[in-house]
Amino acid sequence: MRSGRRLGDFLIQTAAFVMAVRTVMLVAYPWLLNHAASYALISDRIHHYQVGLALFLAGVVFHRQLKAHLSLFLAFCLALVLEEYLVIIYELGVEVPYNYLSPTDNVVVYLAALGGVLLGLSLIRTNRPGD
Repeated sequence: MRSGRRLGDFLIQTAAFVMAVRTVMLVAYPWLLNHAASYALISDRIHHYQVGLALFLAGVVFHRQLKAHLSLFLAFCLALVLEEYLVIIYELGVEVPYNYLSPTDNVVVYLAALGGVLLGLSLIRTNRPGD
């Protein structure tokens, strides 16, 4: 029973981080494009999904030090990867009829995150003690 609760919490945390990262990207990206120093930062070949994977590996290595916050840390790492799903798909050579940060992409990301929240809440609800 407890594992369903923990998985539900993890899904909700991941979905919340996905929405937060996407919102930051929507707000920050246009601003970054208009400033030369920040444009150099975002036009490099490093994507935040790669940072998420590197942080995930660091979390696995340092899991004892992160013990109290490991779940939250891993949810953030996974959110960095999931939020940039379209870039990963492009790098795999798959063509998609919309671009990263396009209105369609934003709808997909926010609806998928909302689905994660609802699934997490469902898991928590079905694993309540006394039911």
